[in-house]
Amino acid sequence: MQNIDQNTNEKQYKCLKCEGRFKWPNQLRNHMNVHTDERPFQCVQCDNRFKQKCSLTRHIKIHTEEKSYECTICDDKFRQLINLKRHLKTHTKEKPFQCILCFKKFSRRSDTQRHTQIHYKIKPFECLTCGEKYSAKSGLNQHMKIHKHKHKNIK
Repeated sequence: MQNIDQNTNEKQYKCLKCEGRFKWPNQLRNHMNVHTDERPFQCVQCDNRFKQKCSLTRHIKIHTEEKSYECTICDDKFRQLINLKRHLKTHTKEKPFQCILCFKKFSRRSDTQRHTQIHYKIKPFECLTCGEKYSAKSGLNQHMKIHKHKHKNIK
């Protein structure tokens, strides 16, 4: 931990392992967990563990109905700000990411990467029941309904 200048209101505590800077020493101490395997913050409802308290706080919202972030255009609500920001792109039709093979455009980088798997015939999602493989998790989820339906008929 390095104290740079105590007389300023700036982020004066610098992490010696990365470029992170913090206003308070306790923020730096909490940040240091990202550089270790330690996960001191535990969810009391599902036992998931987190490196930082803010990650636990964000996670806890999964167990509640609280959705604090509301779209001003359509009134959809979200638990996390990042999900609201992602949603807002659906209203602007902004699609800054493009497939380099077929030039189809996407609003999220992850969607572009997932799409590209189709061109390369990459199928990382495998059914553990029959071995069928899919390029998207949604394809596997749809497929799994077949097995659930078969099991219902057996009983």
